[in-house]
Amino acid sequence: MTLRTPLCDQLGIDAPILLAGMGGVAYAGVCAAVSEAGGFGTLGMASEGPDGIRREMRRVRELTQKPFGVDLLAALPESMMQAIDVIIAEGAKGSRPPMTLPHPRLQERAFVLLPMRDVAAGWRHPVSGASLEELIRALDKGGGAEAMADAGGAFGTEWHASFPGGGRGNA
Repeated sequence: MTLRTPLCDQLGIDAPILLAGMGGVAYAGVCAAVSEAGGFGTLGMASEGPDGIRREMRRVRELTQKPFGVDLLAALPESMMQAIDVIIAEGAKGSRPPMTLPHPRLQERAFVLLPMRDVAAGWRHPVSGASLEELIRALDKGGGAEAMADAGGAFGTEWHASFPGGGRGNA
């Protein structure tokens, strides 16, 4: 029996098997093996710089011509943008559906902006030029963001949506 899903068609793979981009584990050999077997191999490149990403992508291509992905750590936007430049230069075909960077609704997403403030306080939106604080203040004006005290372990941020009639709920 063959298992085929819409994901297979989207990624150009034979089976809905995806390798998690685990840093320190998902390097070229494992990534290429999963792709060659019909799944979707993913390089775990969160801790690699541009040269390491380039080297691993080239190594995967030496081992297979099948599709594969590159996993980055979005919590480090400065290094992520450099990595994306390398990935594109190395011939990335894009994502399905196409990925738009920055995400078109980034400025509406407190669950992204608030943790970013903790790890990349000086970051500015690459299109609007607005700082994180400016984007968060804009959310506050619309009733979209509320920072919570760290409850132990996570970033300690939560987003609450305002509902008609004054109710609130986690979104």
